[in-house]
Amino acid sequence: MSNAKIDVSLDLGYASIGWAVAETHGREPIVKGCGTVVFEPDKCLASERRGYRRQRRHIRATRTRILRMKEYLLAQGVLTPAVAGLRHPHPEPWRLAAQVLRGERVLTAPELWPFSSGTPTTAATTAIASGAPMGATRKTRRMPKRSRPPKRP
Repeated sequence: MSNAKIDVSLDLGYASIGWAVAETHGREPIVKGCGTVVFEPDKCLASERRGYRRQRRHIRATRTRILRMKEYLLAQGVLTPAVAGLRHPHPEPWRLAAQVLRGERVLTAPELWPFSSGTPTTAATTAIASGAPMGATRKTRRMPKRSRPPKRP
């Protein structure tokens, strides 16, 4: 019968597991084996779960920022309590924005200001009525187009 003691050590890492087996006789350990198992970053179950967790945290943080901004605007008197509780009347406001950016449509005043009880400002009303893009009623300085270097053969 031997007085040998066998130790198994594991090192759990982010994308790997390290292991070692050592046998000790008294004070001197003898390494019997060691190695590392490395996982591909996108092949382990943890990376998929981590992606979902990151997405949930991002959505929660975005909602919290919107809520805090709403509370701040209420405290400053910019929003009324009635307006702060409303949702956008169009079910997909991002589609409206995409259609406008592609030049497929011009938004009406209620679509631009769905929660306002009054009418939009005169400059905005003029721009909408004329069909011009927003900001066209004021003079804007356009930046010159940058010239590209000639292509190499």
